[in-house]
Amino acid sequence: MTAIIIIFISVSIASYFTLLRPLNAFIAFGSVYLGYFTAMSRSDSPPRMLLLLAGLSAFFIAGFGNVLNDLLDLPADRLNRPDRPLPSGRVESRGAFFLSTLLLLLGFLCARLVSPGYLFMAFGVAALLWLYNGFLKRVALVGNLLVAGLTGFTLLYGGLLATSWGLSLIPALFASLLNLARELVKTALDRSGDEAVGYRTFAVRFGERGCTGFAAGVLLLFCGLVPLPYLFGIYNMKYMLLAGGGVLLPSLLLVVQLFKPFDAKRARTITVLLKGVMILGLLSVLIGKGAVVCGHAFSESAVPL
Repeated sequence: MTAIIIIFISVSIASYFTLLRPLNAFIAFGSVYLGYFTAMSRSDSPPRMLLLLAGLSAFFIAGFGNVLNDLLDLPADRLNRPDRPLPSGRVESRGAFFLSTLLLLLGFLCARLVSPGYLFMAFGVAALLWLYNGFLKRVALVGNLLVAGLTGFTLLYGGLLATSWGLSLIPALFASLLNLARELVKTALDRSGDEAVGYRTFAVRFGERGCTGFAAGVLLLFCGLVPLPYLFGIYNMKYMLLAGGGVLLPSLLLVVQLFKPFDAKRARTITVLLKGVMILGLLSVLIGKGAVVCGHAFSESAVPL
């Protein structure tokens, strides 16, 4: 009997943890650190406690947004993602609501411990997440742009703790564009379920092919912007070499795939690959700027070689 109870509790905890979408929440946490290290100058001393609190704030608020998404998107998820904890019945709506509230309060607490300004930003992000999940997700392109913008803002959230915080705008823009392309592909994947519940997403209005074609255009814009930090002397040659092989080439290959007739299996693979491109892109920025992380200098200088 005891073993059955332990198994039941373990399965319940795992279901709630899945509801949080831990990978996305951990990416938000890591993005705060990356935003700081891409903006810091060599005279900066990393504010370890403030960075940790800002990262935890991003983690909890991202988790809040993910749980809220599952709560408000339950009718569509019953069609698009029946294996998720709520539509599958592994988690009750009441429990999910409690979890989202707890995550939001923890996010606000951590942000306030950083500064009143961070608490204000946390309130703003939470309000935008509520607007997205409650209304804007169903509006063609607007919801996609909002999610992409918030992804980039997570890097700025960390960068604001550094002296040269403006430098975090570069990776923030790149992350936003990559995430916009990814969100559009995900929207194409959800078209049938979204249409069934009356959502007017970009894919519902223009079809899966139109949606992935627009995603390809966003990726092409991203590819055109990638060399600019090197050409303007902001990042060094190492950035250009890494970004060329690990970011530009894969992105151009994905553009070719996105222009092909829509295929759900291929689209799911593309969403995963775009996440990998984003990680490689951030690594290129760290090395190309000459960031110092945990006492290790990624390169000798931030001056082009």
